[in-house]
Amino acid sequence: MNGIVVNTPVGSSVHLRGISINGVGNGLDGVRMIGQGQLHIEDSNIERMAGNGVEFLANGNSELYITNTRIAETGAEGVLIKTTGAVGINAILSRVEITNSASGILIDGTGNTVAMNLTLTNSLISGNTGNGVVVKSVAAASPVRATITGNTISANAGTGVNANGAAASGNGSAIAFLGGSTIFGNVTGVSNTGSGAVQSFKNNMISGNLTDGTPLTAFPGPGGTPLQ
Repeated sequence: MNGIVVNTPVGSSVHLRGISINGVGNGLDGVRMIGQGQLHIEDSNIERMAGNGVEFLANGNSELYITNTRIAETGAEGVLIKTTGAVGINAILSRVEITNSASGILIDGTGNTVAMNLTLTNSLISGNTGNGVVVKSVAAASPVRATITGNTISANAGTGVNANGAAASGNGSAIAFLGGSTIFGNVTGVSNTGSGAVQSFKNNMISGNLTDGTPLTAFPGPGGTPLQ
């Protein structure tokens, strides 16, 4: 079974603080959101789930906040953010540690038609058997954007950061903005799929991957001048 299921009406705010969930390898998701509103997860530990550490499947415009939380040894994503229909999502993850799971973070616009945004800061995504962070959109779906700053993304058996514009989703539909991050020891450091784009502020340390995937396009600053 799931550890905690959040099914709330619009306008709700749920705070989970100081919790510890251990699925002993059998539990489905650690925390599963299927309602609306704000979900805050703070100062917590989620581990050994057969499914996702956190599965955010909001059914209306919603916000996800995860801070100072460890997620480890999950059978699927450490954090999965995905909806269906017209659902706007803002997700902010800070000081989050996702390790030894099948994959780190997936924000997936499949089936959605409204913008989805992820901010990931000061976090560690390491030792996962799949990808570290994936930003995905498909044809006729929502634009999905991720700002990834000040993180260490290392030793993942897939790609550290991937922007996946799958199924001819169109330019600009899946973008990862990458700044001040260390990406090393992955099979591939950074990559784009289809029309996806990884745009760099050119202040990252991307090295020591089997394939680094660099150079990256500099994100245009004021007046179109690339930021360095």
